[in-house]
Amino acid sequence: MTIGEHAQYIARHHGERGEYFRKLSTAEQMAVFDELSAYVQRDILAKLSLVDVVALLDQHDPGRAEKLIMRIPNASRRRAVTLRLKRESKEKIDIVRSFHAQATIEIVDQHYVLVPETATVADVAEALDAHFDETGRIPVVLVHRAGKCIGEVRPGDLVREETSSSIAPHVRAVAMMPYTHAPREIAARCVEKKVHKVVIVDTDESVLGIVFAREVNALFEELPSESLYEFAAIEENEHAFDSVKKKFNARYRSLVVNLGTAFLAGSVVGIFADTLKEMTILAMYLPIVAGMGGNAGIQSMAIFMRSITLGEITLARAFPAVRREIMASVLQGTLNGVITGTVAVIFGQSAMFGVVVGLGVLMNLIVAATFGSLIPLAIRATGRDPAIFSGIILTTFTDICGFLAIFLLAAALL
Repeated sequence: MTIGEHAQYIARHHGERGEYFRKLSTAEQMAVFDELSAYVQRDILAKLSLVDVVALLDQHDPGRAEKLIMRIPNASRRRAVTLRLKRESKEKIDIVRSFHAQATIEIVDQHYVLVPETATVADVAEALDAHFDETGRIPVVLVHRAGKCIGEVRPGDLVREETSSSIAPHVRAVAMMPYTHAPREIAARCVEKKVHKVVIVDTDESVLGIVFAREVNALFEELPSESLYEFAAIEENEHAFDSVKKKFNARYRSLVVNLGTAFLAGSVVGIFADTLKEMTILAMYLPIVAGMGGNAGIQSMAIFMRSITLGEITLARAFPAVRREIMASVLQGTLNGVITGTVAVIFGQSAMFGVVVGLGVLMNLIVAATFGSLIPLAIRATGRDPAIFSGIILTTFTDICGFLAIFLLAAALL
């Protein structure tokens, strides 16, 4: 039977109305309900249980649901339905927005209207006007077939059409994902800029709201500037024209910590002072080895911090990703080690000296990838922000390990 035939049967058979309506799928209930008169709608709302009423209204767009709630005659029942709708909606939206700590409930936009595929241009215009009058915003026009969303209609496509024309030829496909998908998958689809919007649907395929790619991208576009502040261990609200006192108070703690870590790295050089005296040329290659390690570590850290932000990775399931990062560092270290060793030989050093500095670069890049991956994961596992002081900790490890590698190799091979 068609939606219209279901509606006619329900309208004519008062005694069977409630039972017949319950046997329809939730999507069919929504489509059939909208075909009924206000009188029959009130009768059905009275016959359905609270759970069934909530499920029915949940199929509609928020504006339409609000109007239908007013057809429930009992005030306490209206309040119960309203509270349950809001609670369930919030719980589902909270799941979607968990992909980013700064995402608010508004990330799932509910400014949309849902019209049937059989609607005319005039019907869409009326829905747009009603929504704008109530909210002051132009909604997205989503289209359903027998209660299930099949796409959208853009108002600009309808401006040249007769008001009596069907909107069916103008329906465009739209990306849809259930809210039960991992939040990172929803966010990733937007960040990849393959779509402008994603319609979030419930388990029964009713529309929950819309996530716009521009809103998700705006959250992640803030990360580079945030990361710049955090890696430098300064406050995000510090500005160029702040007072001297404010600048001092904002920075001295991190700089003292940095000084302590620098002494640790320097102590390694002190331990191998005799080796350095015998081969002063090593001093030229120490900053090269340390610098390569620091840069490689920051790259690994940035990748893992982004994955942590998207919810893609945790310390408990990090092994495959860390292993790949280390394997990639072996290749990078081999390439850069060969280049460094070759340059050393070209500038008059022995082949064995080239092997020492080349292996030093290789070993330090492996250390950098390992700790660059694990440091943010370990800090996150403690419940703290992985960006704070991660750069300082990583630099300490790469400096110490780089110096140790080149001095130990020099002592053993030269």
